[in-house]
Amino acid sequence: MEQTQDRNVAVYGMITLRALGDHVVMAQKLEQPRKSGTKWDIHELAYNSNTEQFELVGH
Repeated sequence: MEQTQDRNVAVYGMITLRALGDHVVMAQKLEQPRKSGTKWDIHELAYNSNTEQFELVGH
C-alpha cells in the first residue's frame, strides 16, 4: 500500500482534467519546468452555445 501511495503524486506527463458545467481545465505536468518556473501546461475551455462546442479561452 505504501508503494501505491507514493505514486499518488503528480508525475511528468500526467494529464488532469477538471470540469464544472460549461468550463473545463486541462493540465499536463511538464517533464522540466519552463524558464518562468511553470510546472504545468494549462488550458481552459468554455462552452460556446452558438457553435455548441468547447473553445479555448484567451487564445
